[in-house]
Amino acid sequence: MTEQERRECYGWAEIDPGDAVVSGSTGTWRIVYRAGFYGIDDGGVLKISWRFASDWAPPQFSDPSAPNYASVHTTGPAVLTPVFERRRYVRPFMQSITVQVSDDSLREGDVVEVVLGDGAKGSRAQTFCEDRFEFRVAVDWCGTGLFEEVSSPILAVVSGAPHRLVVIGPSQTTAGEATWVGVKAEDVWGNPCAGYTGEVALEADGLEGLPRIYRFAPEDRGVHRFEGVRAIAAGVYRVRVADVANGMEAEGNPLICISGRGDVQPFWGDLHGQSVETIGTNTVGAYFGFAKDAALLDFAGHQGNDFQITGEI
Repeated sequence: MTEQERRECYGWAEIDPGDAVVSGSTGTWRIVYRAGFYGIDDGGVLKISWRFASDWAPPQFSDPSAPNYASVHTTGPAVLTPVFERRRYVRPFMQSITVQVSDDSLREGDVVEVVLGDGAKGSRAQTFCEDRFEFRVAVDWCGTGLFEEVSSPILAVVSGAPHRLVVIGPSQTTAGEATWVGVKAEDVWGNPCAGYTGEVALEADGLEGLPRIYRFAPEDRGVHRFEGVRAIAAGVYRVRVADVANGMEAEGNPLICISGRGDVQPFWGDLHGQSVETIGTNTVGAYFGFAKDAALLDFAGHQGNDFQITGEI
């Protein structure tokens, strides 16, 4: 089937608003499903699912005065019974709103509207950034337990306003050796603030190669790594930064300047990460890009589940 033929037969779904979502923000989102030619029979089911790894707040359907209340409506004659369940759809889209259709059916053109955050306290969105967050919509149109996936809403989840500064560097160096120091601005959830263009003052007594003032550029995307930093003598050094205009300051981890290298030295990394190709989020490339350019790690490993790995991944 072509995408247009699937829409005509099984329907499609849209979301309003469809703008980028600020990570961890509270709001209201309307997911609208329009039934196709087959409609949904009495006993059929509509599912709206999202990834296992997401922390979008689970919806509840019982208390409009409490956070994360969701409502369900239809223009058709059927009764809709919604429930939120984990591990109720095909991996990795395991978090699901399951809407049971009963006491009648839905016909072509009938609408089902699921409103996330319909109460006064709204719904809390996912707290980490994702290029393509999908609410995957699937319909069991004739009540057989077999689902047809339809065109579904996709949103970008982006970083919020700057909340704190973070200073990161290696644990060890030797006198005169070129090393580095990283400074980043994070939102309240720990995401690098991609739009941050603030000015920071740096203090690092005993370290050479750092500017006194640095203004973040748009291409920094909230993270800047200063290369060519050197300690002039053995000792323990800490870098301090401050953004006076935004009321943020931070002090980095200790950088220990030792007299000489031994057989081993410390490195920092993440051995186990997954991506959208398996049960995680974002692409493999984005995972390694984040590890290198945002987390400022020395190494990282992608550990996809073996039964989901193909020759192309």
